[in-house]
Amino acid sequence: MKIPITFRQWLAGFFDAEGCVSTRRRSQDRFGIMIAIGQRKPAVLCYIQHIVSVGCVRKTTRGGHRFRERSKENTIFLINLMLPFSLVKRYGEDSWELDALSPQVMVDLIKENVDRLTNKAKRQRRIKLQEEQKAELQAELEHTANDWEGS
Repeated sequence: MKIPITFRQWLAGFFDAEGCVSTRRRSQDRFGIMIAIGQRKPAVLCYIQHIVSVGCVRKTTRGGHRFRERSKENTIFLINLMLPFSLVKRYGEDSWELDALSPQVMVDLIKENVDRLTNKAKRQRRIKLQEEQKAELQAELEHTANDWEGS
């Protein structure tokens, strides 16, 4: 089954926030790898398991739930599925959570990174059109309000 790109993007973001990859020693010279995502309620984890067709969802001793995959092959499969869209796990400390930034920092980031990609002439035409449409709607609203008052 081909996994939709939108699911992969969503899963990468969800995993960045809630998941982890860990290793453990199995013996003197063998290590295991595991991928896990924790949540209080199991529904979203069961959805993930259903789409990716690997892993298991279990209740934890603390009352939450965890999606877990322990096989090396399936863990690598999941990592490769998410890696192109991952920010935190891929870039580590070069990434940040946007909700931790002040509004002014967000505005500055947008101006620095989005404005340079914007077709300014087209944007100005759109703004002008929106202002004209807004004025038309306002005039119609005032006309309708006057009709109501007059009746």
